[in-house]
Amino acid sequence: MANTYDTERTLAGTYSCEAGGEYTLPDYTPEVRRVIRVDCDATVTGQYDTQDKTEVGGDVTYCLIYLDGDGALSSVTLDGTFSCQIPGGEDVRMQVVPAVDGVTCRLGGPRRVTMKANMTLRPIAVRSETLTEAETADLGECEILRRPLTVGETVFFEGEENDLTDSVKAEPDSRLLSVCGRVLVREAKAEVGAVRVRADLWMTALCADGSGTPYTVRGKIPVEETISEERLTPAFSAMAFGRCSACSASFANEEGSDRLVFDARVTLFGVAVNNEVVTPMCDVYALEYPISVSRAPVTGRYYPACLQGNCTVDGSMPLAELGLTEEAVPLDGRGQASVTSCTADGAEVTMEGEIRMFCLLGVPGDESYAGATFRFPWKARMTAKEPLPAGAQVMPQVQVVGCHVRSDGQKLSADAELQLSCLATATNEIEAVDGITADTEHPFALRRGEIVAAYLEGGDSLWSVGKRYHVPLGGLADANSVPREALETPDLAQHLDGLSHLMLEYD
Repeated sequence: MANTYDTERTLAGTYSCEAGGEYTLPDYTPEVRRVIRVDCDATVTGQYDTQDKTEVGGDVTYCLIYLDGDGALSSVTLDGTFSCQIPGGEDVRMQVVPAVDGVTCRLGGPRRVTMKANMTLRPIAVRSETLTEAETADLGECEILRRPLTVGETVFFEGEENDLTDSVKAEPDSRLLSVCGRVLVREAKAEVGAVRVRADLWMTALCADGSGTPYTVRGKIPVEETISEERLTPAFSAMAFGRCSACSASFANEEGSDRLVFDARVTLFGVAVNNEVVTPMCDVYALEYPISVSRAPVTGRYYPACLQGNCTVDGSMPLAELGLTEEAVPLDGRGQASVTSCTADGAEVTMEGEIRMFCLLGVPGDESYAGATFRFPWKARMTAKEPLPAGAQVMPQVQVVGCHVRSDGQKLSADAELQLSCLATATNEIEAVDGITADTEHPFALRRGEIVAAYLEGGDSLWSVGKRYHVPLGGLADANSVPREALETPDLAQHLDGLSHLMLEYD
């Protein structure tokens, strides 16, 4: 029977799409006088595979924070959708993590706004390929050359929806302006038949107290889940993400003190990877008659690193460059992160990028509010267990989980907590035998009992000489005092260094 191996080929790259449209605010919301800030979240809700592409669709939620006609802060939530086509098809397995790169709002009237969100989708996708060896059963006595090929196995996993709730103390007589949830994965560990994921849901709510002054309320809810997947073993490395598909908050009164109750729905998902070595047939020859082979290139994709972690980065910008004075008080902040480069040096992976910080500011002198946006670079390093091979491709992911904005003298400063992950892939390629033709009508003429001196040509090896003269490799090595260890890699010319010819003995 022929041996069959499954190999995978990674589909790489990032894909961009836009979402947006015109919206008319409900009558029960105050009219918009000035836009202060727009927040945007995107969630993938489904995938549809066709023959050569995958349609990825999802939901977009905009939160518009603005000043109404009375100069007070108000907010409204608007819903939308997005879609993006990614090359793939029915033979591709895929997971997609969306990132909002930027969002803009154009005011078209007291109750009419136009939203536009730019998004980047980074798919983790593999296409399966099958390598089937040619049959050698009808060749008679023959020798086969095999070469190792490292291939990876990818397992996508997804858990159940987790409904989470928690309450945090808030100011009395408050109202809610906005709420968002971010998942920080602490650990993803493959076990026998399952993967265990431990994470935290970070909740942030922007509220206004009884006097209309905004303030921020934060909460953290732990979530842990063991997701069944029968193919997994502890040899797999796992990477996980969290999808917050529903997030809300409401005020409740408990024992005379106001509390803000967070409610969220979180789904944990990710990818587990493992490497194994297969040895496809790369060449073959019969000892009694000549044969010819046809070959096909086979690409093996494997995973030299699967890294995940978190870090805190900070940055600042002078108030003067933002058109602000020292009286400006930062009240709330939200950040978006992007990756501009990801490089590997040995086992160290360096990720660099930019953070866009959106701040809500108060100006106590005239009791007004303003929004400010500034950017600062970030840089983080992670270390793999082993050095990455040359040419390895690293697919990074980054998300701002939480941030804090503060006034620092003449500067506006911010700290951002980042969720980092990167999956490194590498490829190797060999020529595998996919067809064999034997010339049984014209067998090779063996001269029994003769000893022949075969003079070496440039690049000759035990394999090339043995195949050219139809001599068993073991006998060829023994007759010329070549170490038997050379038979493990008979196609390497180094084994014949210093020799001008080989003695061939036909039994």
